[in-house]
Amino acid sequence: MNLKLEQIPQSIISVYFVRSF
Repeated sequence: MNLKLEQIPQSIISVYFVRSF
């Protein structure tokens, strides 16, 4: 999980989180 999070940029994660909500 840590490796995947590191591979994906934080900006994309933020957008994904907002879209999920």
